[in-house]
Amino acid sequence: MCHLCDESGAINKIRKHFGDPVLKEDQEIEVSYRKTQIYEFATNHYHELLTENEDAFNYWYDQCGFDVETITSHKLGWSDGKTLIPALFNKGFSKEEIIDSGLMNRYGNEELAGMLTIPYLHFGSALSVRGRSLTDSGPKYKSLPRTKSRLFNADLASHAAQVIITEGEKDAMTLERLGFTAVGIPGAVGWQDHWNDYLADASQIFICLDNDSAGKTGAEKIALALGSKARIVNMPEAREGENKNDPTEWIVHKGNTVDDFKMLLIRARGGHLLT
Repeated sequence: MCHLCDESGAINKIRKHFGDPVLKEDQEIEVSYRKTQIYEFATNHYHELLTENEDAFNYWYDQCGFDVETITSHKLGWSDGKTLIPALFNKGFSKEEIIDSGLMNRYGNEELAGMLTIPYLHFGSALSVRGRSLTDSGPKYKSLPRTKSRLFNADLASHAAQVIITEGEKDAMTLERLGFTAVGIPGAVGWQDHWNDYLADASQIFICLDNDSAGKTGAEKIALALGSKARIVNMPEAREGENKNDPTEWIVHKGNTVDDFKMLLIRARGGHLLT
């Protein structure tokens, strides 16, 4: 039920009411309204905290090359590990509800404490939040427990003719900022077949994962799942002593341009089709 206009019913009925495109059955939101409220509150809370940590803001702004518009539109944030849980209690959410959302463990601690935060937005609503370490030591990313794996930026791909699949949210946002429609998967081998439906309208799909063994294996798996309209983009090999090339590293830190990346897409079209 919409609490603004009192329209009730399944999500597609509400989407029709507002003139939004209807989602296919397996694309429908499977997160309860109450849990969505928690994620929405957490997303905004973390986003407001971002400017309180210079290192966190500089990661998005300097290291990733994101402008303020990108940081704001994606509601990127940072967790101080102290203030979210009390704020959720003050908003009337119970301990059980917060634990069920995955944002708090049974000891009362924040799951994403001290991490950068990346909300998974679907037509403006937060369906989950993922964490990214501020350092490269230990695991870089953390998904909330008891949450399903999702395709980042999935709503942007619904009616796009050309879509680029990247490994991770950062590369998807980098390419989106440059004018491409890009979605991100949480891990090189994390593709799920039901995500194919999000790309059903695309006539060209470019798979641009990290240029390492896991990325190459994952790219071939996705290409097989998507069929003849899929092409694998081969990122240039990094020179000795350099970081491996992904879209963000190659464009933001190594000075390549949008036109340079388009050339990689042209070369991908000339490669072999995997079917």
